[in-house]
Amino acid sequence: MFSRFLLHCVPSTSKILVERCLQFSTGASRKAEINDSEFGENKFCEVSTTGYDFKTANGKRRGKYAVYWGPKDSRNTLQTLPEGTNFMTAIYHSLLDAVITARETDPPPPLLIYTDLKNEKFLSNLSIWAKRDFYKYNKAEKLDNADILKDLHSAIQRMDIKLVHRPASGTGTPNYVISAIYQNRMKRETEENSKKSKYCSAKSEEEPHEESGVAENEERDKNGRISSESVSKSWPRVYVGAICKEKKEFFSAGYCTIWPNGEAGGGCARRFAPFPITYFRAILAGIEEALKEAVENRLQRVVVVTTCGHFIKLWKHRWIGPSGNYYPSREFFDRINDLCEQIQYVHFRYEKERDEREIFKELHKKSYEGLSYALIGKDRSEYELDLNDLTISSQNLDKNIPMVRLFKTGTDLNAGFVWDDGEAPATNAVGIPQAIILIMEQAISMKMSSIVVRTDNSKLIRSFEAHLEVWKRNGWRNSLHKRIQRKELWERAYELKQNVKVYWELMATVTDDDVERNRTIPEFRKQL
Repeated sequence: MFSRFLLHCVPSTSKILVERCLQFSTGASRKAEINDSEFGENKFCEVSTTGYDFKTANGKRRGKYAVYWGPKDSRNTLQTLPEGTNFMTAIYHSLLDAVITARETDPPPPLLIYTDLKNEKFLSNLSIWAKRDFYKYNKAEKLDNADILKDLHSAIQRMDIKLVHRPASGTGTPNYVISAIYQNRMKRETEENSKKSKYCSAKSEEEPHEESGVAENEERDKNGRISSESVSKSWPRVYVGAICKEKKEFFSAGYCTIWPNGEAGGGCARRFAPFPITYFRAILAGIEEALKEAVENRLQRVVVVTTCGHFIKLWKHRWIGPSGNYYPSREFFDRINDLCEQIQYVHFRYEKERDEREIFKELHKKSYEGLSYALIGKDRSEYELDLNDLTISSQNLDKNIPMVRLFKTGTDLNAGFVWDDGEAPATNAVGIPQAIILIMEQAISMKMSSIVVRTDNSKLIRSFEAHLEVWKRNGWRNSLHKRIQRKELWERAYELKQNVKVYWELMATVTDDDVERNRTIPEFRKQL
């Protein structure tokens, strides 16, 4: 099998192709709707792509691409790329998206791609570049967009592909690919707005209730790309449900997770608290909870099944709207994305709710259970704990519990820790939480179930005993939804904390005994 490349300026015996090329060259109107056409003896699946860039408010370039398969086709996509990308990057992304999507069909059909790319030797060049590992001719540096070109070269293997140069926009004319996608969206939204909403109305106008044209059983991977059920058929599944009720303009919501095969203990039910309370935000909380359960149970493959197609739609677009701005409730997207990074394979699947199926009856029942729980609100009570609540005085210490003395940096004493009874050699250690991680690892290796840490570092005590629990509940983000620094280290500290009980004694006054033991710690020297 080989890849073939055609441009409108290349002579062809195909009457249809010639007619289409003449239509383009004379500036005639282009069709937005795309159908399968006959090219010689093969039947090609047509797809239109486009890529361009624009300048953001801060003056940086940002790429954007679109892929249009046809009206009401769930594979249609409009994606905004990160800042710093240009129109060529966007064009390559559009081609890669089209090829990967086509490969979801087994076997993949012969593909005719209309593209902004004007390079009649592109496919042959791609093979030449691959032989040089996508380095430039002098092999001094990589080609621009080398990574995406490498992915594209791998994706087109064993596929029959034709590229036809057909710019999506011209002077004074709108981009027909973008226009076709927007027209489909507007039509869909008009149809949806005419329906009576079955969910609560306490929401942003940018947060529609309906399913936004997502196909039943549509499945997306953790990067938002379309996927196939055949890939994930044997993976563990978790169903997520939610319910939202209104009484005298007071809204309440509950959500739940159910693991039909019990991989993560069966699931849970919760009351949704963060304002504003909407059905969609409760679903997002349920999806986040499901992924937390998967991470805690060390699952590396999981399918999250939701009855909310709107989530699938926003996930497909990576939460970025047509204007390039993020949709509301981005904090949920960020936390869900963080959890996905900790799992090797994650698929999100949309299934319509059917009353006759037992699993949906159970989801409804369990969501009501979550709705019945007390409304607690955002629990950050640990932030208010005083040091006296987190430490224990020397008079109340059990003398049989091993003690380790931990000294912080920035004082006249050596930074590090030393065990009172010499259970392990004195160690120089700096950094929060690196030092306490080393201490707990040593304690666990010596079969200790509890230890006392006497330290002059009050910040470490607060972080370990107060902030750590809040960060864990918030998906390793602080109260402003910003990622915490040294996340991997704090996750390790939390994991070790489950295996050894740590009591804290604040070294408010440094004693002679502290100084004497500190002398056994080797002086820490920075490596140059």
